[in-house]
Amino acid sequence: MEANIVVMGTESVGKSAMTVRLLTRRFIGEYGDIESIYSQSFIVDGREVTLNIWDSPYSQDLSVETSDFHKKIQWADGFVLVYSICDRASFNAISRLVQKIKSTRDCFSRDKVPIVIVGNKKDLHHRRTVLSEEGRMLALSMDCLFCEVSAAENYHSVVSVFNGLVDRMKDAKLATKRPLRFKGIVKSMSAVFARRRTDSL
Repeated sequence: MEANIVVMGTESVGKSAMTVRLLTRRFIGEYGDIESIYSQSFIVDGREVTLNIWDSPYSQDLSVETSDFHKKIQWADGFVLVYSICDRASFNAISRLVQKIKSTRDCFSRDKVPIVIVGNKKDLHHRRTVLSEEGRMLALSMDCLFCEVSAAENYHSVVSVFNGLVDRMKDAKLATKRPLRFKGIVKSMSAVFARRRTDSL
């Protein structure tokens, strides 16, 4: 099975930290505005699954006419939408993202859209402004999965997010899909880390 996943959310919610945590088990706290597609194979329930993960910077412009947004929605088999439990504005943006994804997908596909809503930075509970129950109720109302995680502290909770999404994609009968196409924006993990090291010098 091969699956394409887009990770979305507003700035500084931990999208890249979650993605890199999944791929390398490492936690890196700060990232620039880097857009990347990563590809890696995992064993899920005894079966090899290749995940192509598009780590996507946030854009205020979610119009269907915006080619990049439309391209991501068409490309993806599933979505990880991330907010910070310490940032209510990032939480408020999630419902708009879900609505735009579903309305855009309806234009070209009748398939159910697998989405998981993730509240990140669970370790910063003393700064929490969004209750767990609010995230759970939003996900329930929009027929999405829901998880709260700490990318900083817990690798296994991040893995469970992607495992849950893979299960949902299998339920939606999304099997092997087309290969990666957008080579112009693909960066290897080593290139991303090399650039970060250079920028910090």
